[in-house]
Amino acid sequence: MLSSLESHEPILQTQILEKIHKEVVQSAYEVISLKGYMSWAIGYSVGSLARTTLRDQRRIHPVSVLAKGFHGICEGDIFLSLPARLGRSGV
Repeated sequence: MLSSLESHEPILQTQILEKIHKEVVQSAYEVISLKGYMSWAIGYSVGSLARTTLRDQRRIHPVSVLAKGFHGICEGDIFLSLPARLGRSGV
């Protein structure tokens, strides 16, 4: 599909990208309708992060952290979701 984007005019590229965007958004709604809305999972995650930080438990959580030095990343502000030990002093 990407190779076909290169051969089309910019207007067609925009139309194709808009179609892809629409399909992705629709698929998200389809997942929500099939699984049900999962807002409790967000609340549970936030509660777990807060508990670990407030109690200075130094537990490991998957959080977005600056990835400088990780697998050869040495430039720029690149953040990745990685396992990190959390406590009152931060990461």
